[in-house]
Amino acid sequence: MPPSAPLAPRAAAAAASARRQPASAPVTPHAAAAYAAFCRDHWPTYRQYAAAVTGDPATGDRLARAALRELGAQWPTALRSALPSALAWSLLRATTASSRTPTIRTLQRNLAPRETDALVLRYRLGLTPRQAGHAMGIEPSAVTLLTRNALRRATTLPREDLPHENPPHEDLPREGHMPMSDAL
Repeated sequence: MPPSAPLAPRAAAAAASARRQPASAPVTPHAAAAYAAFCRDHWPTYRQYAAAVTGDPATGDRLARAALRELGAQWPTALRSALPSALAWSLLRATTASSRTPTIRTLQRNLAPRETDALVLRYRLGLTPRQAGHAMGIEPSAVTLLTRNALRRATTLPREDLPHENPPHEDLPREGHMPMSDAL
């Protein structure tokens, strides 16, 4: 059949429906509301995490938005999973992977990825285990264990393996926060 031939009525209706609905749109109004609520709830932490691991707030903002857009495309799958935030976290990690700072890349070469994330969330962003677990889609006790293991393993890393990218003023502790360099 030539490309200009009319589509069968059902195929034409399906094609029109597909054109009206963006690929990333959740399927039902309930799913759309759940996605919007998820984004509102997780956006601040995802943006801060992305800014921390990239070293740039504007890049962090752009990458966190991209991860949440990708989550929108996969939202029906996320809703069928036990923990949608675990899928969202894996998308955020993948989205930020190519833009991470040398310090974060070094940590990830020497620690498990989730251990590095737990350190960033706990000591760079100052989140509680409950808040960090909520962001990552894991239990608070898992965050505590990951953090403990990461700190134990990080203390055995030779100092020369760690890049010195931060200016001296960034090594000063913020109130209530332990600098990343002290976590090592």
